[in-house]
Amino acid sequence: MTAATMEPGTGWVRSENVAEVPSPDEGRYAVLPLGTGQQAPLILVETGGAVWEEIQAGGTTDELVGRLAGRYNVAPEAIFEQVCAFLDELAGRHLIFSVSRPV
Repeated sequence: MTAATMEPGTGWVRSENVAEVPSPDEGRYAVLPLGTGQQAPLILVETGGAVWEEIQAGGTTDELVGRLAGRYNVAPEAIFEQVCAFLDELAGRHLIFSVSRPV
């Protein structure tokens, strides 16, 4: 995990250079990086789609994890590292970026 993922008050925003194509099946997205040096589309299903939706809803890493934990009826501690790793992956692909939010 990166320091940004773990930093209290870190929020996440979708990049403006990304197009998303939602599937008629709820919770599925094709995420398409735009611009030069494009990568292949990323297909998000189930929990990946849920994380993508929660990023759009806004909030800090802890808030995203809390909402996802409630959505899947699990303890936040049980999913924190996995969610952070996925946020790091999305950020590494330039699909999202971190922003500082007041704590």
